Parts: sequence; C-alpha cells; structure tokens
Amino acid sequence: CIRTMSDCPEGATSVAADWDGHSAVAGCGNGSCRVWSLKTADLLHKFTAHRGGVWALQGNFKEGYLASAGDEAVKIWDANEWTCLFTTPGHAGGLMCMSVDWSGSKILGGCGSTSNLQLWNCAADSFSRRANDGDKPKAEKVAAVKFHGHQDVVPDLAVDWGRSIAVTGGWDASLIVWNLKTGMPTHTHECKFGRVRSLAVD
Repeated sequence: CIRTMSDCPEGATSVAADWDGHSAVAGCGNGSCRVWSLKTADLLHKFTAHRGGVWALQGNFKEGYLASAGDEAVKIWDANEWTCLFTTPGHAGGLMCMSVDWSGSKILGGCGSTSNLQLWNCAADSFSRRANDGDKPKAEKVAAVKFHGHQDVVPDLAVDWGRSIAVTGGWDASLIVWNLKTGMPTHTHECKFGRVRSLAVD
C-alpha cells in the first residue's frame, strides 16, 4: 500500500482516478464526494453530490468532466470548478450504476429498486460548460427510454458505445446483453452462483 485516504463518511461507495492529474475522487455513503491527491494523500476538495450514497462515478478528466450517480439522477460535473453542469430527470427507484457516452451525449443507468435500465439521449451540448454558463443545468433537454429485463436490482453494467451494446448484471442472478438501438435483450445468461454484484467485460 502506497497511500491511504480514509475520510469517507459512511464508507467509500465508488471511485474514479485521474491518473494524469494525480488525483482520485471517491463517492461516499452520505452523498458527498471527496477529491484527494494521489501523491500526498491530501484532501483537495469535497462537495455534496446526491442524497444518500454516490453509487457510481465515471471520469472524462482529459476534457475536465466527472459523472456521478445516486438517489434518482446522474449529474455531470466540471472537474476543475466542481460545479454541476447537468442533471438528468429523475429515475424512480434510484441509480446504482451508469455509463456515459461523452461524445454522443448519452447516459445508461441501472436502477436500484425498479429493476429497469434507463437510457438518456441528451442534446448535443448538454454536458458542455458553454451550454450551461450562467444557467441552471438543462434537465429538460433529454429523451429517456426504459429497458425492461431484470427482475431485481441492477448493480453494474458495461457498455460498448461504438457498437451500441451493453451488458448488465442483476441481483436476479442473470447477465443480459442489450442492443441499445432497439432497447431489446439479445442474450440472457443465468448465473448459477447467485446475485451478480459486479462485472467486467473483455
């Protein structure tokens, strides 16, 4: 172990690393985010992101953005000023996981209690600083589509945005492969060892 950062109220629920910037962001169980230096382990910044836990983080640090998921929304943050640029409309049941297509302005989120997936097709300028300069985040510039397939919580997912394919894992002991263009599952796999809590795709 080289560095330990331990100030995570109610535990660390997610993490994203900016390797080039030598910093890391942790989502905490109390809805806050903490930003640390990977070189010194110093706390650089903290901010409130969601009600309840911050269950997923995804960084686009080269462009200066961070996405967070928790309560019923995904938020896009300016990773320099740590201000919120965009908030999705609410997704009933809360969000446990998400993936962002930064160039295509799309977000796929997995739900905590309703077992749905939701795909937000956002306007092309939704995530940009220029579009939101001086204004509140434009949540109305979104078209949302729900996907149905799991019977329980969806805690993790992986997306190939170029191929419009997603894989989701559920507490219903299944893996589902999705066609994001149609919103329909193409394959379903039963996991004989019980709930799927996380996944990795080659």
